[in-house]
Amino acid sequence: MRNKRVCDYIAEAIQNEILSGRMSSGVPLRQEELADSLGYSRIPIREALQILESQGLVFSKATGNKACGGG
Repeated sequence: MRNKRVCDYIAEAIQNEILSGRMSSGVPLRQEELADSLGYSRIPIREALQILESQGLVFSKATGNKACGGG
């Protein structure tokens, strides 16, 4: 069993928000806003968003920004 990284905990928190419906599908996910609201720097937020993108919960827009894919 591997140790969880900070980005894994952040990904789990964001995943819970998406799956519970508190974050709506298509809503932009801004690293700065997530960092402020979750109390972390942007680097682990960025890594968490990449994890969620690989799981299909977040997608990249044409602008390069991330958005909720829905639950």
